[in-house]
Amino acid sequence: MIMLLSILDIISGLVLALNLQGTLVTIIGTIILLKGIYSLITSLIVKYPLDWMGWIDLITGIMILTTFSISWFWVVPILKGAYSFISS
Repeated sequence: MIMLLSILDIISGLVLALNLQGTLVTIIGTIILLKGIYSLITSLIVKYPLDWMGWIDLITGIMILTTFSISWFWVVPILKGAYSFISS
């Protein structure tokens, strides 16, 4: 499951890099956004507010859904996905 989510992170980085749009992109953005919200809520429950992976997912999901992007930010979810894939 973690490998699948890390591949989704890499895909979301590619979506940001290529500035793609469409229904599938909206679904990917929604999944990433929900993943980030879930990660942040569960980390706050255990009193760990510095969940950097959750914040990256949240920001990536918002950027995909609003089609707003920072030119270099696409690298961050790709690196996060690669880190998660290798460490799983």
